Amino acid sequence: MKKWTLAVMPLLFSSMSFTTQAESCAVDEMVVIGEKEFIYIDDLETHYRARIDTGATRTSLHAMNIEIVDGVEDLEANIGKRVRFITANEQGDKHQHQADIVAVRTIKNSLGTEVRYSIDMTLSREGESETVQVNLRDRGRMDDKLLIGRDWLRCRYLVDVNQNPTKSYASE
Repeated sequence: MKKWTLAVMPLLFSSMSFTTQAESCAVDEMVVIGEKEFIYIDDLETHYRARIDTGATRTSLHAMNIEIVDGVEDLEANIGKRVRFITANEQGDKHQHQADIVAVRTIKNSLGTEVRYSIDMTLSREGESETVQVNLRDRGRMDDKLLIGRDWLRCRYLVDVNQNPTKSYASE
């Protein structure tokens, strides 16, 4: 059986489109990206080296010292309230940030399930921006402090795990 890399798939499938439940995506209009990409978070004015994870439904950002302003124990009741947290990219550039909680999500991962707060953030790559709900999680033990999920990738990117990021932080 012959193996095809994702880099040649747009050529092979240029006349096809893939369908999700809510939308149809034309493969020939998608950009091929690698398993790691430099992403600029507009809200933080900072670059992160992100891990691209097609198995993740949602995007996740490293967040420490998460505090809800006037928060209550019922997590759902905190939707609409402000959340304050500290984040840092893999180079250690720290930022304090606050935003409105837009959702509380149950996230499945290799350790089981956990409940996380989500906020809206705008993420950019090479001048293309998309606003998505980003869930907040302490990713301090992980190399990549930003995990990009299918919510940001949808209908815009194909992932080729053989590609490595070639842009630096200063290139955006």
